Amino acid sequence: MFIKPFKVKSKLLLRSSERKKLQVKITGKYPKLTEEDFGRIFPSSGNIHHTKIITSAEETVWVYLADKQPMFFELSNGNIYPTIHALWVVPHLLSSVTTHPGVLPILAKGANLMTRGVVKQGQGAQAWAGFSRGETVAVNLTSNANACAVGIFAQSSNDLYLSGGTGVCVEILHVFGDKLWSIEPGACVQIPIGERVVAELKASDFPALGAEKIRPEKPDKQETSEATTDELVEKLEETAIEEVEVEKESPDDVLKQAFLTALKVDRDKFSLPLLTSTFYANHVQTVTPENFNIKHTSFKKVTKFLQQMAEEGFLVVREEKKGIEKIISIDFDHADLVALKPGQTLAPKPKSEPEVEAPKPIQLLTSMTKIFLITDTTLPFFTHFEHKTGQALQEGEVEKKFATYVRKKKLQNAENKRLIDLDETLAGICGREVSSTVNYSTILQELLEKMPTNFEMRAKEKMDKVPNIQISLATRKGNKKVTLVSNLEAHGIFIPDFANRCKLGVQASTTVTQTPCAKGDTLQIQGNQVRFVHTLLTDTYHIPKGKISGLELARKEPKKKK
Repeated sequence: MFIKPFKVKSKLLLRSSERKKLQVKITGKYPKLTEEDFGRIFPSSGNIHHTKIITSAEETVWVYLADKQPMFFELSNGNIYPTIHALWVVPHLLSSVTTHPGVLPILAKGANLMTRGVVKQGQGAQAWAGFSRGETVAVNLTSNANACAVGIFAQSSNDLYLSGGTGVCVEILHVFGDKLWSIEPGACVQIPIGERVVAELKASDFPALGAEKIRPEKPDKQETSEATTDELVEKLEETAIEEVEVEKESPDDVLKQAFLTALKVDRDKFSLPLLTSTFYANHVQTVTPENFNIKHTSFKKVTKFLQQMAEEGFLVVREEKKGIEKIISIDFDHADLVALKPGQTLAPKPKSEPEVEAPKPIQLLTSMTKIFLITDTTLPFFTHFEHKTGQALQEGEVEKKFATYVRKKKLQNAENKRLIDLDETLAGICGREVSSTVNYSTILQELLEKMPTNFEMRAKEKMDKVPNIQISLATRKGNKKVTLVSNLEAHGIFIPDFANRCKLGVQASTTVTQTPCAKGDTLQIQGNQVRFVHTLLTDTYHIPKGKISGLELARKEPKKKK
């Protein structure tokens, strides 16, 4: 329903009375939704926006958003359904139908979930979980319990069983990656990582023919409890030892260390006499740790600290006027300063003005990408590339890192380049013997199989076949000129965000229209704004100049008077 772009007609803020009516409507349709669950979906401290949209099929739909995220949508027939965002907050709101991960990209193109794509869990009619026709259900994956789609059960469970499991199982209304999911691109959320619905099959699940299934012996309860207690004591002792060993430096020690470092590093930069305030700000403070504050020390003030350093013989301080002190001399041959090793000195902080990051332009996430997650099992391999557990990589990224690892570790077999000799890391991950010779692609596949999969919507990186952004001029009623900008969506630019920037930049009205030659919607701006649009595209959105056409139509800039 929301695969193709739709038009946003209005967006209103719900009043408190309307919020209560919405709660009654939703809880009446979904009895599992408690008042607490409703508060989690629509927090009382936040706002609920009521957005009216017109789909590509000319159907009117009302969407209820919380913090820019769509939570429920209501069709013209009065039926209201939760979005996948709401199901991520309250997973038990709907019963789920499970499918394979490879089916999700097909659903994202607008297909319904066929019966043959459903993972049956049970025997006979129970395999279809007892759903009735027209019941609202969620769709999840075998690799992730979190919902990826919402739909209506097309047939009853008994009908599916009697028909032999053929035909449409779930009519998809809303799916991860569609236009409803990204109605506010700046608030898009990826599918959360959840538990597996169906456990991964292991070699032990396929015993040899005629072999009896070996049942693991249950250990004695007393032995187990004793072993568990001993292990717990050992862990507590190790933790206590670590806590004793790790001692944090006091703020006084940190300050003195920075003082000595400044004298050692900036020895040739001092021009005496030197104001104590200048010495501390330009030399000591530049080598103190981040977020260090002298008020956290026992000295509290720079004056008292330098007086202490003067008493210890590092320098001589003289007060010229009331409140103005200068360093007259420094003893660079002081024993503590000479004993300070070069390795103990801290690298001075580079002096640079704080950079104010410009807000990044919102881009459309249009490409469904399969990702592989790093687990504790595969972490020993990915630590060589400074990755952590939970990070997501595409298949191509894993392949590149595997090739780099094999090349750097020189694991290729000397006689056959297609074979590799496993080291301890790869052998441990794949459950093979060290130094065993295995096919390159086999080990790569085993590494990928050890990584759980998920899906993310990402912006397209390759722009080779994307049409140029076309800027043109047209004349409307009253001989008024307007600027037309087309093919913005093809470059991943969110038109409402772009239109708002134009409206604020040139103080002109903007509207969204459709032209037959353009790919997607066309933005119309009042007046000749070609030069401003071109600058906005190149400077803010970083679109290459070669991908923009129509700059020759820009109004010529007036010559400056001498």
